[in-house]
Amino acid sequence: MTGCLMYVCRGTRPDIAYSVGVLAKYMKQPRTLHLKAAMDILKYIAATKLMGIEYGGQRDTFVGYSDSDRDEDEVDEAVKIMCDNESVEAVLRSPRINEVSKHISRKWNFAKESVALNEVKIEHVSTAKQVADIFTKPLERQKFEAGRLALGVKAWPV
Repeated sequence: MTGCLMYVCRGTRPDIAYSVGVLAKYMKQPRTLHLKAAMDILKYIAATKLMGIEYGGQRDTFVGYSDSDRDEDEVDEAVKIMCDNESVEAVLRSPRINEVSKHISRKWNFAKESVALNEVKIEHVSTAKQVADIFTKPLERQKFEAGRLALGVKAWPV
């Protein structure tokens, strides 16, 4: 059941990604509690069965969101990454590697180089407007629904 939910969340329902991710942690040793959680996700999908991801939109450029809880080529302009972690922003904008950041892995160095080459632009977004939160933590209903809408998950016309 968890595998099927993962398929659904990857294809058309990214709004269930956090719940399915938490559930997937217990696939080796599931308990009755996990079956109930899976059933709750299925009930949510049934209650919102006329919703799905809508591709397209009004933006001219690609924008990504990076939540503070989580650590392409052929793009004509810088990809904008909206980040709510000021420490990460400072490290990525710093042109040098200092004693504090010398242990950082290759992916960080790649990210720093992408910022230095102006392929990626880091912009601060307040935690209240962080769309990536829907993937990283449980949210209150209003913020969850706003995040779901920002992902493009909308009610389809009947």
